[in-house]
Parts: sequence; C-alpha cells; structure tokens
Amino acid sequence: MVRDQLRKSIKHLQDELADGDPLTPEDRARLERVLGDVVALLERDGSEAVAATETTEELPTLVERFESTHPNLAAVLGHIADSLSQLGI
Repeated sequence: MVRDQLRKSIKHLQDELADGDPLTPEDRARLERVLGDVVALLERDGSEAVAATETTEELPTLVERFESTHPNLAAVLGHIADSLSQLGI
C-alpha cells in the first residue's frame, strides 16, 4: 500500500514538473535527479537503502526550499519523503 502511495506521489510530482509553475534550470535538474533516484529506489527491493541516504536527506531540504514558492511541489515531496520513511528507506 505504501508503495502504491509512493507511485502516486511520483506521478503527481512528474505532473507538477510538466504543468506547474516554472522552475529555474538548477531547481528542475535537482528535482529530476531526486525523482530519478526515488524511482530507482522504488524499483529495488529496499536492500540498497544505504545508497539512498543522499536522496532521503535531500528531500526535507527541497520541501523547505519550495514551501513558499511552489507549495504543491513541497507537499508532494513531503509525501514522498514520508512514504520512503515508512518503507524503511
């Protein structure tokens, strides 16, 4: 169930990136990299959770960064971080 929620959040983030407010090229690249990392983590069985540390530590920073300028992105990133935490990643 958590994996399904995570997939929905990933899809929502992809939609926000495609249709949402414009981002700086740096922010877009950072979000796309983190999104790619999260997708890769989801496809694994969780056995490589140690490799996920950089991504999971970056998510709260991104949430804080976008809270005032892109609140929808911040909310979706928060859901992703919560889902990964529930999966033990």
